[in-house]
Amino acid sequence: MSTEGGGRVELIERRIEELSRVPVTDGRASPGDQSAYRRARRLTSWDVWAHAAMAAEDLEIMLTGLLEWRSRGGDTFAWCRSVDARGPGFFEGRIESWPRRLPRIVHLPTAADLLAVLNQAEADLFAGGLANSIREAADDLYALAAVVPWDVRLAMMPYKHGFRWLIPSAAPIATDARGREILRAAPDAAFIVDTTDRSGMIFTASDEEIQAAHLAAQFSTTLETFVVGAVLSEAENRVGLWGVALYGDSAADTAQQQLLARVITLIRRH
Repeated sequence: MSTEGGGRVELIERRIEELSRVPVTDGRASPGDQSAYRRARRLTSWDVWAHAAMAAEDLEIMLTGLLEWRSRGGDTFAWCRSVDARGPGFFEGRIESWPRRLPRIVHLPTAADLLAVLNQAEADLFAGGLANSIREAADDLYALAAVVPWDVRLAMMPYKHGFRWLIPSAAPIATDARGREILRAAPDAAFIVDTTDRSGMIFTASDEEIQAAHLAAQFSTTLETFVVGAVLSEAENRVGLWGVALYGDSAADTAQQQLLARVITLIRRH
């Protein structure tokens, strides 16, 4: 999966681009044009948050399946298919920390391992970038629970089979004083999604909310790309039981990226 093309991030970016082409209305626009604009914002907001939540769920399923595969062997895809994703508890609620869990999945090489394909200076530099990558990825796995508002997943479930949403200006809503205050402060394009447990979640459909969903999906996708890249390159490695991938600051470094490309070329079986 790539953050530059394909996957959920591309779908989100396409929806944002489509929304940018919808004429912005104001109080002087016709009622029909205003209604069409509000509807476009609502649909975009819902769609991008659904994809952001599902991207985080994809990451959880993949990590859980790979942990089971590492500890018990067998078919990786079968383990992934058996995962019952549970959300933020997976990312932040475990006693065992991500700095311990992630290296069980991602087997990165030491500088000594890299001497099979690089000289000493290159091996030292690249090993440092790999170590920084796994530290940053472990930190970001903790942060993921805060980046994605996980109530979206509750709202998302009916969406897969036809969701229920309420537009405050068009439907009577029984709520308390605090709820009425929130509804009065909501913008015209806001809507509420029924989370099926006598509560709801309000979406403002604002630019800020839509961009937050975009960033959340990028976050999950980049983490997944790092882990999958390391595991797949390990499977292709003909010189050792390790794989390589870069994340965070190291992934943004040109010298590290050049070493990554060289190492992958040198270790591939095919």
